[in-house]
Amino acid sequence: MEINEVIRRISRYQANVENLQLEKTRLLNEIDDLDNSRIYIRNQRGKAEERFATRVAKVRSLDSYKSRGIRGISEKLGTINSLNASSSYVFQAMVMIETMIANIDRGIWEREYRINEIDCELGNYSEKIEKLKIRKRRLERE
Repeated sequence: MEINEVIRRISRYQANVENLQLEKTRLLNEIDDLDNSRIYIRNQRGKAEERFATRVAKVRSLDSYKSRGIRGISEKLGTINSLNASSSYVFQAMVMIETMIANIDRGIWEREYRINEIDCELGNYSEKIEKLKIRKRRLERE
């Protein structure tokens, strides 16, 4: 192998290393963004749970007006706003929020997996570059 070929391969491998490092940086930034989104969604879910628990408690307090025929209405409103009743829109919204969080977790896992692959590739390229530099030095001595 000629010295020009060795130099060309070293340059190509170094360019590949730079591209992989850029991809890794991009993936790390995406992970940070996804993690921030997950934290925000969890906080909002907690606030919503508190809000609806308070709403259900207020609706249930209407039971004291049994004489006015409000009890049936309060039970229905309580069920609609309940976090536990599978027929309530609040419960369904919470399930959707959990699905969103699971999708974010999956996205983070996929990016972390790719980062591990990139780290392996970077290690391989580093070894190849070192071997080529040694070969280049030998060729320069000859």
